[in-house]
Amino acid sequence: MEEGESEFTPLSPTRHRRTSATTLNLPPAPATPPVDKNFSAAWQKHHAHEEVGRKKKTKQSFFRFSTWPRPQPFRRQLRKLLGLSYQTGAMLHPKEWDDPKKPEYDNNHIGSDGIGVTETTGEPHEDGRDKIDTRIYDINDRVFMDMFMSHGDAMSLSLSTAEDLWHKLTMELSMLSLLGLEVCVEAAIILFTSLLLYVADPDSSFSSKLLVSLSAVRLSTDAIFGWAEGPKSSDFEVVVLLATSWIHWLLLNIASAVIVSRALRPLRQVIFAPDVVINDTHIVLRMQVIRPGHVSLSNVNLTLVGVTRTGAWKNLDMEMSMLPTWSGAGPFSVKHKLTEESRAFVNPETLGNLMISMSAVDNYGCAVNANMRYYSRGLLSVAHGIKNRFKEKGMNPPTVLWDASWRDSYTMHAPPNPRLPMFAIDINNFCRSIRNKQS
Repeated sequence: MEEGESEFTPLSPTRHRRTSATTLNLPPAPATPPVDKNFSAAWQKHHAHEEVGRKKKTKQSFFRFSTWPRPQPFRRQLRKLLGLSYQTGAMLHPKEWDDPKKPEYDNNHIGSDGIGVTETTGEPHEDGRDKIDTRIYDINDRVFMDMFMSHGDAMSLSLSTAEDLWHKLTMELSMLSLLGLEVCVEAAIILFTSLLLYVADPDSSFSSKLLVSLSAVRLSTDAIFGWAEGPKSSDFEVVVLLATSWIHWLLLNIASAVIVSRALRPLRQVIFAPDVVINDTHIVLRMQVIRPGHVSLSNVNLTLVGVTRTGAWKNLDMEMSMLPTWSGAGPFSVKHKLTEESRAFVNPETLGNLMISMSAVDNYGCAVNANMRYYSRGLLSVAHGIKNRFKEKGMNPPTVLWDASWRDSYTMHAPPNPRLPMFAIDINNFCRSIRNKQS
């Protein structure tokens, strides 16, 4: 480690256990972001708003679902009941094999990730991870968006208010928020109609008008509330009930269209490892299909870019940036061979972050996209906001690990192999890194 370079701050062992006693340790960030006197009023207001928001999130963190501990035993049983993947532990030979109790592939690591890319033995990298917290992928995108603040006329970027509203309904709102919004709008229409009818006919009771409003949206029937002869509806009441029924029908059609649009939105099928390793010769990134055995990819295209701390960008060519197909059974290593030109960008003194993106088509004909951004320790030593955002969620940022290799995930059954499977893939090793022996 270079002189003056910091490590990450150790995290709570109850959330994410580290593989070594030495963890990343950065200098503490200032309690309040400094505001330059030359900053505009908009920037000062933004800093004040961020500070107030941070304090509110701290007080209300118990009520935020993303901060609740995940009940793994319950979640595992629920996935088993729903027919989803839930198993854990070591894989043994199938019963048809000669000795099902003894796995014979312990010493048959084949290093399918690539020669010199993975290691089967060695000390875990002190800055690496032992487990993946899948929330890191959502947080990573959100952190980069929150790095910037716009000021000026925001409406100048809007093509259409209706289009912006449709994007918010179909892309931005969660499903729970969407369903809650639909219920609240329906309830508001019913109560408003009931109040309007009651004001027009004060001699009647509010409850009777409420039942009439419920009948207009098909929530009240004679079979439920009984039938009794009543006074004839006035012309005003008939018009209001017709309008209520039409609005209810229109609302149901809009809600159905929004739900169908959300259902057609492509699912995430690929993730990248939460860290990237760099050794003497290569930058190595790992990607993994998250539903192995059910999803395969075609026409896979990968792009890797390095960014210095001063903002200079450099496209980094990969040894295999295009793949005709990938089954997704295990992790796939994406490599860039370091050259004199790329070393000027990729070194501990100048590198700010690495960015990778992937696009493909799955076997169901749906588009697949994934991306990841990795931060160097040098950048994190000064960018306290990035580090603190991840720390609030109980995890370390996606990090560039120097002098490291991935732990091998592939093993091969000892031949002869009378039946499939031939390989065993250790899912837990997907994010585990090893300190290089020569370093």
